[in-house]
Amino acid sequence: MKNADMPAMPVECEIIDNSGSYTGFTKREEFAKAAMQGLLSNDSWLKNISDRTGSEVLTMACALKEITYKIADKMLEENQS
Repeated sequence: MKNADMPAMPVECEIIDNSGSYTGFTKREEFAKAAMQGLLSNDSWLKNISDRTGSEVLTMACALKEITYKIADKMLEENQS
């Protein structure tokens, strides 16, 4: 299992299924979440999204997802070296 796939804030599931496994967001998902929160707190991003309608908003959401995961991957890459 790669570091990016490890749980960021693990919750042990042994009580539920006796597997001793963990659940929760991965480190990659946590970094992407933080990047998305930062970008969405920027007024210019919010205005850009609010000025669009329909499929344009979906395109913006897809772009935002891609950008935040690229940021997360870069952060994990830096963490590895």
